[in-house]
Order: sequence, then C-alpha cells, then structure tokens
Amino acid sequence: IVDPFYTAPWDGFPEDPLLDKLRGDFLCVPFGITPSGDLPDGWNSPGPQPGEVAHGHSSNADWEVAALTEESVMLTLAYPEDDPIERVTRIVTCLDDGLEFEGRIFARSAVDLPIGVHPTFRLPDRPYGATLRLPAGAFLASPPVQSEPLARVLPGSVFDDPAAAPAIAGAADVTELPWANANEDLLLVADVEDGRVELLNHDERYRVTLTWDHRVARHLMLWISNYGRDAAPWSGRNRALGLEPI
Repeated sequence: IVDPFYTAPWDGFPEDPLLDKLRGDFLCVPFGITPSGDLPDGWNSPGPQPGEVAHGHSSNADWEVAALTEESVMLTLAYPEDDPIERVTRIVTCLDDGLEFEGRIFARSAVDLPIGVHPTFRLPDRPYGATLRLPAGAFLASPPVQSEPLARVLPGSVFDDPAAAPAIAGAADVTELPWANANEDLLLVADVEDGRVELLNHDERYRVTLTWDHRVARHLMLWISNYGRDAAPWSGRNRALGLEPI
C-alpha cells in the first residue's frame, strides 16, 4: 500500500481557503496569481492574466457533488455571474491501476486564460531519496525575479539539462530530490514533447506516474518545496513536489 499524494502538515488554516485543506490535486482556472511589482522587460504583458486569488475560484471555493458511485465522483462549481467562466466540473474515477481525473471548463464568452492542474506529491525524508524523470521540452526556466527568499535556482535562468540547473552554489540536480538544504523553487519545463513524468520514491519502494494530454497543457510547472517558507502555515515544515501541467 502506497500513499503518493501530499497532504499539508498543518491541521487546517481557515485564513486561506486554498491552504486550509491543501493536498492531492486540484483544478486551477485561472492558474497562478497576478504578480506584484515590476518585472524585467518582456514580462509585463497585456495578454491574459491570472486572477487576484491564487489558482483561481476553482481552488478556493466549495464544490458540490453532482454524482457519486463506488468507482467515481462528479464535482461541479459555479463561478460568479460577472466571471467569463460559467462553471467547471471534475470527474475522478478509480481504475484498477490508478486514478483518472477529467476536468471540463464552460465559458460564458470567448476568453484566454492560463489554466492548469496541480498534482502534488510526497517526498521521502532522506535527501536525494527520490528520482524525478521529466519529459523532454524546449527548455527549462526559473522565474524572471527571485520568487522565494530561499530559492536555490538563479532567477532568470534558461537551461536545457535538469541535472545542471544554474544555482546559487554551482549547479542543482532537479532529478534527485529532496535537496539537502532548505529551498523553495519554481521551474518551468516548456513545450513538453510528451505528457508523462515519473517520480521514484526509493525509500518507500514505489513509482508514481503522471500522464496528461500535452496537446492541451503544453508546459509543466515544478514546485519544489523543501522547508523553504517560514510564514504560517508553512512554518518551515513543508516538503512537497508539485508536478503541474499548465
């Protein structure tokens, strides 16, 4: 018996609906949050933007159960009337060899929005006790500015080899996790060639495989959280790996 999904190490946080029950996987419509402050040239775009609520209404509101069987559940969520999105649904199905998630987005009008899903996985306690096998992509990149005080990968980096990410001290191997020192990093694998990623947990002797339709979600965001956030509810105790098709 294995338990690959991450569950937040705190017992509720009602101050923030997203963080209150942070775990597993969730639909993000829109994905992300509108950045604050000035960004380098070329990054402040008039194009489609995420909203003011982290990862969208779908990640912060209470869903309703529309249908339930022993093998599957359909969940639905209506958006505010002034939103270009009318509603979203999610179907979660138990298969013999895993779980299947299907998301549907219904719009009131034509709209461009960043969207994604947010599978988040557990990592072993021992440094480098897990191996990450990423799909090939056009390149990997870190945020244009330092997104976290304890980010290890240098901001504004664009590179090809996940085993040699430009880092504060030499290079960092993104494929061998968790890292030995506290960090909090976001990385993008752009234009993936295949919607498949594997996480091998050597200490607990299992492999979890995530697959998705990369014709829809062309990029993969990595959230490498390793005791790098001190503010509540993180409190320097959060370890997780987000593998987020966007």
